[in-house]
Amino acid sequence: MNEDSVWATDYCAKYAYYDRYDGNSKMNDVQELGIGFSWPNVMPCGIVPNYYFAKIWPTGSDVQEHVSGFVHILGLNYDYVMPGCIAGNPQQVLQFYTNIVYNDGAVSAAADHDWSHANIGVSTPIELCGMTVTPGMGYQISMDDSVNTDDELFFTVKASYSF
Repeated sequence: MNEDSVWATDYCAKYAYYDRYDGNSKMNDVQELGIGFSWPNVMPCGIVPNYYFAKIWPTGSDVQEHVSGFVHILGLNYDYVMPGCIAGNPQQVLQFYTNIVYNDGAVSAAADHDWSHANIGVSTPIELCGMTVTPGMGYQISMDDSVNTDDELFFTVKASYSF
């Protein structure tokens, strides 16, 4: 929306099903429905503020309803473009991000309605054989022990194929 203005807004809608394997049960599986916004022209230095809002709820009928709730995520992204280091990739983009999460009772019955954690990380998309593989690394800082008591280093790999 408003592509050529300082208030240009990108938006997305998301549905996700998280299958947390624990045998044959769907007891710990959850679903997420959310909407996100980002403002790529608001800050002239290339930093992009964003906001994501989602409802998360359990899929299993044996799970009590009070483990469902909302999350609010406020973040900043920055893409750093550098010369490519892999054949077929003339440039490489390092995608830096940071965000803070307000958990409004989602996923855990014990979750406080509070700022639960913050994340910082980096990822980089790599074009390989017609696919995009995006490795990433992040660090989560836990702020509310009712959700997670540990700070954690994590790694991700995303693969996508367009046709």
